[in-house]
Amino acid sequence: MATLVPNLTVLPLVADSRLSALGAVRGYREAVANGTHAMLVGRSSTTEFVGTLSHLDRMPLCSYLSSASEFSDKAAYPYFARTMPSVDQAAAQLPRLLAHFGWRSIAILQLNDPYATGYAQALRDAAPAAGVAVILTAT
Repeated sequence: MATLVPNLTVLPLVADSRLSALGAVRGYREAVANGTHAMLVGRSSTTEFVGTLSHLDRMPLCSYLSSASEFSDKAAYPYFARTMPSVDQAAAQLPRLLAHFGWRSIAILQLNDPYATGYAQALRDAAPAAGVAVILTAT
């Protein structure tokens, strides 16, 4: 138990979702049952479910790893915050960096999953404005 400021105590409760929706919901329900008032979560795959519950319960939720752009929608996830940029924000900056180093054309090799597909699309959308051509996209 650690006291950060007077009258505020932080007690860690660790729950491993095992990257499943059911595990995420179980961990959330356990935390709520133990009196949790705010949560820290990891990956986007679990944040989707916990984020919906935190909206219903009006519980602040912060993620150190959820980069999916859908969590930027404050109507759907009003209690969600993150410590890393969204996929759209990160992908929008990469073409500017590539152009800075003189790269004018790129190929995108991606996995076939929602994160990679979203990142690749955001990269394709942002590349022309930086003067970078996407000559190939492959999964």
